[in-house]
Amino acid sequence: MPTTTNHPLLKFLADLPQFHTKLLEGAVLDMRSGAVVFKHDGGDEPKHRNTLTLRWPGQEPGHYAVVDGEKYGRLQVKEAVLLGADETVLLQQLKSALI
Repeated sequence: MPTTTNHPLLKFLADLPQFHTKLLEGAVLDMRSGAVVFKHDGGDEPKHRNTLTLRWPGQEPGHYAVVDGEKYGRLQVKEAVLLGADETVLLQQLKSALI
């Protein structure tokens, strides 16, 4: 499952108020839904550079959601803004996290 503990996108998500860091496990936890988010293991293909995999509680093993990391990150920025975070700063940080 997890392929890296230091992917910049995971580090970005870990700093958002709605996430709990599980970076030692190569993941972050969305405290609202219980979803565990980790870097998708897509090999060396450039299209998977920022792809994430999500696993929800009770989900069957091996049936995980694979999502575009930039799109997911932008959604999480919107959620963080609702919790009082600065959108401009977060969007800059997200841009830096996308490799």
